[in-house]
Amino acid sequence: MKRVIIAGVGGQGVITTAHYLGLAATEEGLFASQRNLYGSAQRGSAIHSEVIISENPVIFPFVDIPDILICMAQKAFDKYSRIADDETRLYIDSDLVTDLSGGKTLRTRPVLVPATRVAEDTGKMGDANMVWLGVLIGREDILDPASVERVIKKSNMVRSFRAGLAMDQPPASH
Repeated sequence: MKRVIIAGVGGQGVITTAHYLGLAATEEGLFASQRNLYGSAQRGSAIHSEVIISENPVIFPFVDIPDILICMAQKAFDKYSRIADDETRLYIDSDLVTDLSGGKTLRTRPVLVPATRVAEDTGKMGDANMVWLGVLIGREDILDPASVERVIKKSNMVRSFRAGLAMDQPPASH
């Protein structure tokens, strides 16, 4: 079972990313649950989406402590990094999260990923969420990349996903 939290701010595609992750899992015959937490959040407010992927039915669809936490924005890091434990693999967007003092101090160093810059380099600045999906799939061995490509193919975001997937070298940790 993998428990993933994708955190960002409204308008970054957090929910879309989680949706594609869960949908790709079901394409592979796995079970998946997705829960979005945004309350009355508007564009720019901190939000997160929880995805659980399992070979068995998901009985408890809430993520209390994630295996993987992706923070796509400073507000998200400040708010959600506190729920990580020492075993959580923490990924942060090094272009948008510049102050690590507001989050919980972890023994595990976060992995810094320039997802926003990579999205800009692909010519689709708004597709940083798909870069994150590629990074997640490429580094965490959760799903077959082909399954993810099949579910996002209609969205016209495959190029950004592939750019994230190609980031196979671990970036420098902070």
